[in-house]
Parts: sequence; C-alpha cells; structure tokens
Amino acid sequence: MFKKVIVGFFIPVLMMAIVFSSCKKDENARDGYDVINHDASNFDAPGLPSGSYISAAKFTSATFSNLSGRDLTEIDFYIKDVPSSSFIVVYEGTDANGFPANEIYSKSVSVNGEDWNTHVLTTPITLGTEDIWLAFEYTQTGTQNVLGCDPGPAKTNGDWHYDEADQDWIPLSQRGGGTSINWNLRGWVSPN
Repeated sequence: MFKKVIVGFFIPVLMMAIVFSSCKKDENARDGYDVINHDASNFDAPGLPSGSYISAAKFTSATFSNLSGRDLTEIDFYIKDVPSSSFIVVYEGTDANGFPANEIYSKSVSVNGEDWNTHVLTTPITLGTEDIWLAFEYTQTGTQNVLGCDPGPAKTNGDWHYDEADQDWIPLSQRGGGTSINWNLRGWVSPN
C-alpha cells in the first residue's frame, strides 16, 4: 500500500516537472532557423567608462559557407544596463587591416535592460562569400555594463571592440585588464 501511495504521488510530480522544464525559453532556438554566434549563455557585461563604442562579433565566410544564399533576418543581443543611444550595425567584408570593411546596415534601436533583445532587420541580408560582422554601437554617459557577454574564454573574432577614444578596432581580450569574453551577439539565418 505504501509503495502505491509513493508511486501515485511521484508520477504526477515528475510529469509536472517535465512540462515546466520544457516550457523554459531556449535562447538558442527558432524553428528552422540557423544561428551564427561565438557566445554561450549570458554571464555578465563588462564595465566600461563613459564614451562611445562598437562591440562586434566577426564571422568569416568559411564559418557560414553552408548558409550561403540564405538571409540573415534577426539579431539577438543581451543588454544589462541601458545606454543613452544604441544601434544595431552589420558590416560586410574585412579590410586590409583586418577591420570591418563596409557598413551595410544600421538602425537605431530601443533596448530593454537585464534582458535579451531581438532586432528584426528591416531588409534581410543575403549571406554570400564576404565576412559578416554583427555589431552593437552605443554611447554611455557614465560607467556602465551595457552589452552582455559569456564567461569566456574569448574565441577568435568573438570580442571585437572599437573605442571612439582611440579610434581603433582591438579585441577586448587584447585591450588589457584580463577581460576574456565573447559578446552576446547572435545572427539568425532563415530556413532554405
């Protein structure tokens, strides 16, 4: 009798646990879409002083060769502290210095803090044979932790950072301070 009561109690509890865990939002899932990213789940956001920045993740054409001809339609990014201005930017190609070559998309965006944000591109970008850079451009008036990141370590091309003060593209991991992360920037590519 005791075993029947225990089994009768635990089976419904187990079923409820399965249902609730399957309802959890998976930040890496969209039916039929492929994601291009370097990051893992959000961990934090590095603190930066007052200024204007562009943080980017570069994807070489070799990393998405299987997606060539398909459209980049959305960009997900994690924001911790809301900056005074923010833009989603996409660059195509890499110049002779190893920096973004051509800005092909830029839109001012309103963002929510302490959350993932999604920007749907007003004009989808067809992936071809050029590198793609997904970027978040922002200005902050004081020290803030704006663009989210994973706990690292930094992957090649996952932590590009432009600081208006020095006007140079340098990966954050090479800027000093021992910050080794990947930006929470993800591109979603439409199904075939």
